[in-house]
Amino acid sequence: MEKTEIEMGLLEESKLEPAPTPIPVPPPSSTIPPRVVPITSSVDPHPSDEVDPVPNIDLMSRILIGVAYFIFTITFPISLLFCLTIISEYERGVWLRLGRLKEAVQPGVKFRLPIIDRIVAVDMRTKTLNVRPQSVSAKKICIIFFIHKI
Repeated sequence: MEKTEIEMGLLEESKLEPAPTPIPVPPPSSTIPPRVVPITSSVDPHPSDEVDPVPNIDLMSRILIGVAYFIFTITFPISLLFCLTIISEYERGVWLRLGRLKEAVQPGVKFRLPIIDRIVAVDMRTKTLNVRPQSVSAKKICIIFFIHKI
């Protein structure tokens, strides 16, 4: 079996350049290493506690907020009655602007824009309930009484 000139040329070219060496890929590990955050990092270890000071507000939201401030300034003495919210000492508040979380509110007097902002007060007091004792039948046909603690 004779080789043609093209096949011989290809063989000679392949002799000149070595084939690329494959790069070894480490095997996938079954465990994911824990996330390590250095102390000097600005990353907060509790991302759930973060509140975005400026939530994503689109153009229409900005226009509505601007109109609300304009109406507030025009009707200042009367609108002040509707813009102040009092959070009691035993309550905490959740400030919602256009239905989105803005921030958590501590006790005190807070200014809010009517229609645009809403502050929902959450009672932080411990509530106790009286529940009657309950009877439960066990596997061995004996009745057990217990009292709920909520």
